[in-house]
Amino acid sequence: MSTLIENPAPIGLWLPAIAPLTVLITGGIAYLGMVFLGLWLLSRQLWLSLSLQPGNEDQGLWVAAVYGPGIQDKSLRGAIITTLDNTDEHRVNVGPLSVMEEPDNLSTYAQYNRFFEHQAELYTLLSQAQVFAGQSNGHSVALYIGRSRPIADLPFRYWIINFSAAIGLFFGLGIWSYRRGQVTSRLLAVGGSGFMLGACNMAFYVSRELVLQPQWFKVLCAVNHLGVTLFAYSALILLYYFPRRIGTLPFALIGFTAVGLIWINETLQIVQWPLHAFYIPELILPYLVGLLLAHQQWRMTRQHPIERASLLWFLLTVFLSIGSAVVLYLGPTLFGEQPILPTWLAQSMLLMLYAGFALGALRYRLFDIERWWFASWIWFLGGVSVVAFDLILVCLLNVNPLGTLSVAILITAFSTFVYRPSPCPVAD
Repeated sequence: MSTLIENPAPIGLWLPAIAPLTVLITGGIAYLGMVFLGLWLLSRQLWLSLSLQPGNEDQGLWVAAVYGPGIQDKSLRGAIITTLDNTDEHRVNVGPLSVMEEPDNLSTYAQYNRFFEHQAELYTLLSQAQVFAGQSNGHSVALYIGRSRPIADLPFRYWIINFSAAIGLFFGLGIWSYRRGQVTSRLLAVGGSGFMLGACNMAFYVSRELVLQPQWFKVLCAVNHLGVTLFAYSALILLYYFPRRIGTLPFALIGFTAVGLIWINETLQIVQWPLHAFYIPELILPYLVGLLLAHQQWRMTRQHPIERASLLWFLLTVFLSIGSAVVLYLGPTLFGEQPILPTWLAQSMLLMLYAGFALGALRYRLFDIERWWFASWIWFLGGVSVVAFDLILVCLLNVNPLGTLSVAILITAFSTFVYRPSPCPVAD
């Protein structure tokens, strides 16, 4: 398999030979910084202590649960809330738009802007001293609104999306830290960083109870757009270079210039794409162009069986993972329907991409990675898992950390030795 190196000497001037562990620790600090910033911001948001879901026939909001600190009126459970108002007779109608997880599902800039206007109205109203919930039966109930939100109230989707962000980041950095001279490894690092950036920001706003501070909400969505576009176009550019470079065009420069232009256009709302303002340029366009590049790569490797085998695995991994998300999540959205999958599950499906890359690196030496890389990651993740399991057990069992440490070590050791990685050969 040909080794893809683009000007490694200049790269070395501005990317010094930092130890791989230092790269991973630096990436981990950046990732944890985003996670803890998200937790801090979420803990400072208004809290109704209600579980709200869209009502029947898209009318109002159904109160699925009341789990407040005893001040909230328990009669709200099972009620349909149609309005929120205060003593100044400021009233806001509520409905499915109020609890929409992902505003990017709205296909036009006008709908997108209306969503944020509605969020601003709700936030202003809920910031008042006293707020009442108008029900479909004509009754009105005073709401208790906390000025902070407990971390324990955060939904499962917040944690699973952040977990997927970590996988994408560490896979990309892990490949790049050992193969820095290759354009493919640099693209994986950029794509993994974009994946983390998009996922961490999305985890924040899809985990809101009802509202977020409007300015923060817009910033989070804009950064999410940048991360998603970086991830998608990094995968597209990778198809141009792997396993063989298709032509002489500076395709990486062209691709990342397109990322910048698309993000500026979406942020400033200059030109609206047909069918969908966000998903067409961010995801559908690179997916379609990627099909053309995949066809060309298939033709170029017909006389090279080893490269053809690695390319087949690579294409199956990319198009199966991203294609599943496109069909099950983006497809219905493009035609004005609700996605088949919830947001967190569609995000988690993209983990198949990194799982496929890892298995491909083990079996076909994708990206020129030796087997020892995979084995070393098993041991690295084993050490991280000890810490993670210990923290989880402390939170769940509420016992002394020293008492849970032995349990965490046993669980991790059992999981690690079930795999039984082969001894690591000496690297070239």
